[in-house]
Amino acid sequence: MRKAQAAKGLQMDTVAVPLIGPTDVLVRVKTASICGTDLHIYGWDRWSQGRIKPPVTLGTNFAARSSAWATRCAPSSRAIL
Repeated sequence: MRKAQAAKGLQMDTVAVPLIGPTDVLVRVKTASICGTDLHIYGWDRWSQGRIKPPVTLGTNFAARSSAWATRCAPSSRAIL
């Protein structure tokens, strides 16, 4: 989800699958949700207008599975997202 402009609303963008480097992990997002901060940003209220400078990508609340591991990571490795 992206806040592309300084107005009420959000937009969903489709992006290409990125290439990963030797220390990267590619994850496939299975589900996502929004938090209270996202609701402020969606509504473009006074709080968000004073703090958010579009364009900005939202999405800190999600569940994912590993899709491709970097060469230096074992499949059982943990990753912080």
